[in-house]
Amino acid sequence: TRVRGQVELGAEAAMGRPAPAAGEGEWVGPWKLRWENEGPVWVDYHASVHDDPRGYGKVTTGDRMLKVGDNVVKGQRREVILRWLRDPGGYEVSRLSGGKEEPYSFL
Repeated sequence: TRVRGQVELGAEAAMGRPAPAAGEGEWVGPWKLRWENEGPVWVDYHASVHDDPRGYGKVTTGDRMLKVGDNVVKGQRREVILRWLRDPGGYEVSRLSGGKEEPYSFL
């Protein structure tokens, strides 16, 4: 889909850029992520990807990415997470939203 393509191309482009300064966000396709050790946090997103096409809910500013497919992001380097987003397989991430883990699909 269009969102999947945006994420894949955005991750590929981000891999070619230097990492942003601590605390700053970085656009990865349709998502603006702030890289933290516990996992990336969504700080912004394009309106086109706000709603989950599979009905799992919405990405919300402040949600933390927990997994890409079956891969846990906590403690992983930015480059590793970007590679998973570029080649995610299942096209689903888990996120922490409002204190509970929820899936988010970008099929």
